Amino acid sequence: MASHPSRANALSLALSLLSLSPPPHSHTPYHSEFTTPGLEKSYTLIGPQWDDIKRVSHEGKAGDVVILFDRNDKFLGVGLLSEKNGRIRVRVLSLKRVKVDQEWLTTRGIRAAQKRHFLFPNPGRTNAYRVVNGENDGLGGFVCDKYNDTLVIKLYSASWFRYLESMVDGLSSSIPGTNRVVLLLSRGLQGLSVEERNGYENAQTLRGDKGSGWVRFIENGIAFQCDPYNGQKTGFFLDQRENRERVEELSEAKRVLNVFSYTGAFSLYAARGGAREVYSLDINRHAMAEAERNFALNKDSFQTAHHTIVGDAFQKMQELINSNQRFDVVIVDPPSMASNKKHIDRAINAYSKLAQLAVRLVSPKGCLVFASCSAKIAPEEFFSSIERAAFTAGRRMRVIQRTGHAKDHAFTFREGQYLKCMFARLD
Repeated sequence: MASHPSRANALSLALSLLSLSPPPHSHTPYHSEFTTPGLEKSYTLIGPQWDDIKRVSHEGKAGDVVILFDRNDKFLGVGLLSEKNGRIRVRVLSLKRVKVDQEWLTTRGIRAAQKRHFLFPNPGRTNAYRVVNGENDGLGGFVCDKYNDTLVIKLYSASWFRYLESMVDGLSSSIPGTNRVVLLLSRGLQGLSVEERNGYENAQTLRGDKGSGWVRFIENGIAFQCDPYNGQKTGFFLDQRENRERVEELSEAKRVLNVFSYTGAFSLYAARGGAREVYSLDINRHAMAEAERNFALNKDSFQTAHHTIVGDAFQKMQELINSNQRFDVVIVDPPSMASNKKHIDRAINAYSKLAQLAVRLVSPKGCLVFASCSAKIAPEEFFSSIERAAFTAGRRMRVIQRTGHAKDHAFTFREGQYLKCMFARLD
């Protein structure tokens, strides 16, 4: 294990996790494993890495508040125990001697919600955004997104079940117009017993009525609808908002291809930007149908020709190449391809293959937009793989811009920077 940072650096990193200071410049990993005498299990922290962590105050149930001690039995911090067989056993909350209870956690959630509300003061322009961003708001394993009058909470840790009612009450009361709250559980939590989940179920309506399940919302003046009960993530990819705006600026009079389009968000921005025609490609037929519905919602705002292609991205891109199709703007936004370090090489190879196909579809002086949401892959490693792929395919690439998350998904530690996006010109 790498040598631990100075106590000052550790404190700076931890405070940034709690959104109390700017992001640190340290290259310290945020995953840290330590063993406790008398316990066989290793614990994993979301927070600063210390080599001198020795033990926690006690073993217990998910949601228990535990105290962390160093090798000299000195206080290090406070956290919540997660599920015993989970990848992350302890979620660090504070380095201060604070009393962590329902009120403390709910207050922190409300503060995160208030911060996001100030970012989007005009609900007639945008009424969908990230409310609580997990570790980046000092609430590891707890995510909440707002879609118009619906809050969608997604849990990644069993530590939150016992505090969920209080969190729901606090968030819904602090966000005006909330009529429905939906609960989603990570795959790991869905595999727990009913007792371990405190009776909660995935895709459960906690407040309000489910109705049709769908929710309509507005992002930068474009109308969308999503299904938070059955969609990916919480129903939509809010983290790409600013990157979609950049695509809109590039699309006037252009022919645009959107690969891994899901429900067509990039395609809609391109259409509003004045694209001549837009093609959306995705393997999910239901997502393609939803993309068509989203275009229908905006038929009075723009009438760009929209075409859907259903099928495997690698195969369909090759077919487009074989038929001599070319596009002025090609967007490639694949799902995460590296859930752990063992998958990094495989993911880089997949990105390289996709990039080699994509650059062959870009017209001379056209633009490639390529994104990755794989947190395990470092930004430089990802960007370098795309540039190498373009070179291998015989295309000269000039990088215009490298971007990341939307402003409501701001990260406060290095590994929180999961989203990477490149805008490049091809000669």
